[in-house]
Amino acid sequence: MGVGDLWQWLKDHDAPNWIVIAISLVVWPLLLSVVLYWWNHRKIQEIPHFEVSPTSGQKTAIGGQPYDAVGFTFTNHTGSVVYVSRVRLRENQTHFPIPPAAVRSISGGRELKFQAKNSAAPNR
Repeated sequence: MGVGDLWQWLKDHDAPNWIVIAISLVVWPLLLSVVLYWWNHRKIQEIPHFEVSPTSGQKTAIGGQPYDAVGFTFTNHTGSVVYVSRVRLRENQTHFPIPPAAVRSISGGRELKFQAKNSAAPNR
């Protein structure tokens, strides 16, 4: 039985149709699920109409020494709920210096505290 005979036998028994059906039932859903997983777990570096601005004038104590602290004001004009996670400072800029005593304090993760609208105490 040669290659031509094998192909003719496959055509006679509708093998090309069965291969297309198998691809439609297995490959396309698998490819679609991979694309949807990637789309839902992609990292977004910037959200339009979501503003984060630093506010200064606050104080904190590290090891008993007072240092200037910075707060961040989040302004959400997106029209939807924004979840903030895995926040980090990307650079140590000259206008945002980090004191040497704080370097050990920021090496691990820190929780964000949000200030209530009508309260001076922050919410967690």
